[in-house]
Amino acid sequence: MINFIRFKRNSKSRFKLLDKDFTHVDCFIYDAVSWVQIEATHNRLHLKTYPSDILSADNLVEDVDCSHVLMQEVDEDYIRSKFKLRLFNLFSCVTIAKFVCGVESSLIITPKQLYRHLLKQKNVELLK
Repeated sequence: MINFIRFKRNSKSRFKLLDKDFTHVDCFIYDAVSWVQIEATHNRLHLKTYPSDILSADNLVEDVDCSHVLMQEVDEDYIRSKFKLRLFNLFSCVTIAKFVCGVESSLIITPKQLYRHLLKQKNVELLK
């Protein structure tokens, strides 16, 4: 299974503490048959599926609102065993991305912190 983690930019973000190149994060999971997009907004979780012939990694990289794209090859069982649900985790786009990527740290709360943490891992490649 391959995860694509897309970091979006927004110069008009409501959250002034966030870096303008890292205001939101969403995830795409690719399993050679289809794509699943997982995106958390302030009030709901969005799940969308796309056939593999409609969406590609190049489409993710070419997105205008996108600042960075990371690719991560993962083993599903490893991710499930690593993630522990913590009651003090806030529901946010970063929390969902941490779950998909198998990141355990509760100190990561912003998209930029997640980006820096993922770059240190061996199974992650920077596409943009």
